[in-house]
Amino acid sequence: SRTVADSLPDSPIAVAMSGGLDSTTVAALAAKSGRPVVGLCHVPVEGTPEPSGGRDLGDWNRAVATANYVPGLRAEPVINDAGLTMLDVLPAAFEETLSPVFNPASLVWFRLLSERARALGAHVLQVGQQGNLTLSGPPAALLHPGRRWPRGKPVDRWTPAGIRSHTPRRGTRETLKPAMERLMVSGPPLPFSLPAYTPGLRMLDPLSDPRVATVALQTPRGQWTAGGLTRSVARRATIGLLPDSVQRHQGRGAQSADAAIHRRARQAEFRRAVQTVAESSLDTSIVDTAILSRSLTAKPEAANWDSRFGRVLGLGLYLSWAQGFLATAQPTCRLNGQT
Repeated sequence: SRTVADSLPDSPIAVAMSGGLDSTTVAALAAKSGRPVVGLCHVPVEGTPEPSGGRDLGDWNRAVATANYVPGLRAEPVINDAGLTMLDVLPAAFEETLSPVFNPASLVWFRLLSERARALGAHVLQVGQQGNLTLSGPPAALLHPGRRWPRGKPVDRWTPAGIRSHTPRRGTRETLKPAMERLMVSGPPLPFSLPAYTPGLRMLDPLSDPRVATVALQTPRGQWTAGGLTRSVARRATIGLLPDSVQRHQGRGAQSADAAIHRRARQAEFRRAVQTVAESSLDTSIVDTAILSRSLTAKPEAANWDSRFGRVLGLGLYLSWAQGFLATAQPTCRLNGQT
């Protein structure tokens, strides 16, 4: 509660509220300030099919239920009517961060929410993105190479397809555990700022606050699954704060569920993007562009294309962009007092 209160801006309060446990918690706690809060929720376009892999299209319904339950909170839908895809938003992301984007499909709806928040007069978009780490249980358990997720999928299955086999795919528990714990506990000072790629706006994630991470790491492991619930500590902490339908929901939403519809409408542009990657010697040493090309035309389309092939395409486009950037830029830096 204190981390959210400490992060509230002087401008109108807007929260990226997916309807999941993390973002609704941030929104509900922000509303406890007594100021009006707008929860922005990306709603897939009409005709979007139900996703696979245990996800569902109930995000908007849970966002509305939360707004009806929490005084001072209003839910507002945001729809990708313009048909934006990862190809539209990645260049700005590369320019802003000089780094690749882990999940390009999610960046699309973050861009839409950011633009709407700015139009409402907000200078900050509150998010709950890092709750997957700090409100989900000990990070060391999540990163254990042998650990299986609730649906029985080994962690290594999350490695995107299309990365050449000689490319390092994961660290070991011994390397990941201390690094993650150091990052979470001694990470950036509050508030943790994320690029929103929208002029005049930044994103703040109070769930990334080191105070939240410290409590998560100090909580006994068994408490996170008490009562047979996943994320049990977070669920019990939000009793009375969130409606039961949200607080006890153990499924996963699908904020990018309509990405495939927009991608298919612009198939030729995606094929050109793969060709751009194929023409880069650096890209082809890491990315298997033949697999990427086949993934765009395969019938039926590969399940979870965006979380598999889309991430690889995003990496390839970043490498292409970086090559051009390094060829034209003349960066200057100082190290130990030397230019």
